[in-house]
Amino acid sequence: MKIAGGSEPATHVTLPGGEAGVEVRGVAFALVQDAAGQSLSGNTDDQRRVLDELRRDYRLTSETPTLAFETEATA
Repeated sequence: MKIAGGSEPATHVTLPGGEAGVEVRGVAFALVQDAAGQSLSGNTDDQRRVLDELRRDYRLTSETPTLAFETEATA
């Protein structure tokens, strides 16, 4: 997935409730798709930890429980 400042390996997954999700750094997130694009959403301790790590690693200033991203084509 492409986020501001770089890219991060991610995998599309199906969450236990059957909804679409994305796994990043070993943690599954709900996938939110709206007019603004795609974003990760999560409020568990692990999800907040990964979102905080991504914000730190890519120098993002957003503090919301979501993180916008774009998909990358893979070969």
